[in-house]
Amino acid sequence: MWRLLGSFIFAFFLVMLAGESHEVEASEVADYFSYPVLGNSRDLSIDPRNDGWTTLGICEFGAQYCNGTSKYHPGEDFFYRCFRDDGSINRDCAYGEPVYATANGLVTFSGVYKDGSWGKAVVILHTLPSPVDISEYIFPGTTMPAGESAERLQLETGCIHLFKTEVVIGQEVKRGDLIGYIGIGYGGYAHAHCEGRWLLGKPDFPEYAGSVQGLTNRGLFDLSDFIADRSAPTHFVYDPGRYDSVSEKVQNPKTCSNEPTHDDAWWYTCNEQDTFIVGDTLWGLFRIDNIQGKHTFKVVARHNGNYSWEWSYGNTNPSYVWPWDYGFFSFRHEYLPLGTWDYDLYVDTGDGFPDYPVATATAEVVLPDDVYTYDGNGYTCANEPHLQPGREDEWWYTCGEQTEFAAGDTIWGLFRIDDVYRNHQFRVDTYRNGVFQWNWSPDWGYVDPLWPWDHAFFWFYLSNATFGDWEFKVSVNTGGGFFTIGSAYFTVGNQTEYYRYDDNAVACRDPVTGDANTAWWFSCDEPSYYYWLGENINLLLRIDNVVVSHRFRVKIYHENQLQSVWTGDWNTVNPLYPWNYAFYFPVHERVPGRGNWFYVIEIDVDDGLDFQYLDTIPINVL
Repeated sequence: MWRLLGSFIFAFFLVMLAGESHEVEASEVADYFSYPVLGNSRDLSIDPRNDGWTTLGICEFGAQYCNGTSKYHPGEDFFYRCFRDDGSINRDCAYGEPVYATANGLVTFSGVYKDGSWGKAVVILHTLPSPVDISEYIFPGTTMPAGESAERLQLETGCIHLFKTEVVIGQEVKRGDLIGYIGIGYGGYAHAHCEGRWLLGKPDFPEYAGSVQGLTNRGLFDLSDFIADRSAPTHFVYDPGRYDSVSEKVQNPKTCSNEPTHDDAWWYTCNEQDTFIVGDTLWGLFRIDNIQGKHTFKVVARHNGNYSWEWSYGNTNPSYVWPWDYGFFSFRHEYLPLGTWDYDLYVDTGDGFPDYPVATATAEVVLPDDVYTYDGNGYTCANEPHLQPGREDEWWYTCGEQTEFAAGDTIWGLFRIDDVYRNHQFRVDTYRNGVFQWNWSPDWGYVDPLWPWDHAFFWFYLSNATFGDWEFKVSVNTGGGFFTIGSAYFTVGNQTEYYRYDDNAVACRDPVTGDANTAWWFSCDEPSYYYWLGENINLLLRIDNVVVSHRFRVKIYHENQLQSVWTGDWNTVNPLYPWNYAFYFPVHERVPGRGNWFYVIEIDVDDGLDFQYLDTIPINVL
């Protein structure tokens, strides 16, 4: 376990590595180091490394002297010293300030430190370009352990008292990457405690001796001096924004729903937004501060992690005597496709664009809540829909709207949806008198998310329409099943148009003939109205253009007295396939009496209507 030396000493929880000289793989070489926090992020015209920040070292916090005491504060505290209106120090104003990776490296710890009372910590392992003599950076009053080499190829840096971390264990980071945000530390004030360590992952080394045991046994070195010797030239400062106790995070860079605009001081703002609808236009806004020389901006757009396009702009050259307080870069991305977009932002200060971006803005492009709209524009038509003259380029269809039709007509349906953002499939379900008849669905319509359709038409037809009250119910499937959008209602014909009868009832002495070989056309050879007593009387009747189910009935009279009633079975007609004709041929066997006989023939249609008179066949039996 770590040793707690004095009231103010803490350590990082690190992965244990066997042997002080053991080296582990890290990410890219750490060529340069930067301070883990910026300077005065509210006034970046000053030196960003320290001005505005108070950096407390081992002899400045919680100790009156530097020798022979355990009350040393290992590492450094970064906190921003700002004042209230009454002149008192505001100890919370650093809360939410960003903390960065000091150099390229590999995250070996990220999370809650100890029991959480000291916030969260991030530790990063760095590999140097070549070994460094660490003895130059040992704290005053400490000595290297006997036999310990001062040459080091790998180091660790880390910060604690963070309220939020932005990295995970095993993640490779670049110098300047955001790793977390300053929280509340010991004593209740906002700060980040950061250390440099040359004994990798070794929390306790009791065999090492030194005048300040609490420092040597944890392998700490003077982080600020080490960074100062290895700082890259400062051409500009990038500040991603901050949290504070009263406001939301301020983003830099940001994605916007409108073109950025500036005020009289050329300070640009826009409506920040990170979720967009397919086809929208996105604007990006990026800012750097304290610019010391020429610079060129570049944005590289990645779609779902894959390179898509890039664009650069700038090559401006401010005077070194009059550096710029800030410089903005904005870009535009039109007709946004569906997916996740990352916009990597690079700055060239004269040596070409670096291998990794200064910052990345991310936006999500989604489908709208309604992937199409339907405004009740479903119709039935007397003609096939066609392109409207003058609007052919828009693929705009029209037809002669009509809702009442005659039996046998062909009826067209025409529906339209608008603002179509997704692949879709139509379906029509057809009902007659409330009873389902048939449905039909065409192929899918494929929509490029980059170019949503203004509208999509769907048309279909019903041929040889039969009488009744009809409904075309139309549904749309965009991937989750069909959803009904609307119906078009129409009526066909009336009761007098269910069939046609042409006065063709006869009585035959010979049996009626006909079968499949005659296309089911029936006939008799000897129509007659005179019969001998005891003969069979074969009746024959035909109706044409039959569009409904039906049944026949015969009332038989002798000398004007009703003798019997015959009722036939129902003949079922599919409305989709009406009959050209229907025959009825009952037989009165061995007619029992001489005199006048009358056969009154009636028809019942559409399952429940009253029997209607068709014809009477008079017969004289001798």
